[in-house]
Formats: sequence, structure tokens, C-alpha cells
Amino acid sequence: MSHIEQVAREQLFASFQYEIYRRGLGGERPKLPISVVEQVDGVIAALDALPAAREAVGSDFTVPFDSGIRTGADVLKGLALGADAVCLGRPFVWGLGLDGQAGVEHVLRCLLAELHLTLALSGYTALAQVDGSALRRSD
Repeated sequence: MSHIEQVAREQLFASFQYEIYRRGLGGERPKLPISVVEQVDGVIAALDALPAAREAVGSDFTVPFDSGIRTGADVLKGLALGADAVCLGRPFVWGLGLDGQAGVEHVLRCLLAELHLTLALSGYTALAQVDGSALRRSD
């Protein structure tokens, strides 16, 4: 199956999930995979697509952001731009490869420490305070 076919299937599945949820027929609030945006060369970056995706789906979809999260600042940016959660990929695997469970725990501790530092330096005391006003775009 080509990548385009895979993306189309994911989007179709998300549409079905949403319809089932919207009609009250059960199921969880659907998730919108933001990372599929960056899979095609030359398209908008996933981080740039995040605010429009959040606006387009409203609160009906859970929007996890799983594209390029490496630092606490990345977590803050993803949440400020509309993600409900962020997913950690490569750093988790790097920690696992270096020292197994202890390596993963170290990576998570470091990420949380960076996030707390970023929040404090940005004037926040809790993640719940973070919204779009936390960022300013400089073009």
C-alpha cells in the first residue's frame, strides 16, 4: 500500500469514527493524526498546520501532536497551538536503546524538567494556563 493510500485510509477511518461519535452510537472521541501532514515532501509543517486543524475539528476530535517533540519547549508549543496532548517518539526510543527502562525514565525526567523550566521562564505556573497567547510568530 502506498503512503497516499495509507493516509487516505486513516482519514476515512477518522471520518467514520467521528460519525459514530457524533450520532451518539458509542465509541470514544476520535483522534486526528497531525503527523500525517508532514509525510509528503514540500507541504506545510505539522506545527504550522496544528492551529488550523484544531479550528477545523473543534472539540469533537482529540488532537494529539506527535511530530518532532524533543524538548519541553516543543511540548509547550504543541499545547499552545491547540493540541490536547503531545507524543514523544524518538527520544523515548533513544533512551530505551541506551539504557532500557532506566534510559526511558531518564528521558522523561529530563523532558519534564525542561517543560517546568520553560513554563517558569514563560511566566506560567501550570500547563492549564498555556494557550495561543503563549506564542508570538515572527515572520
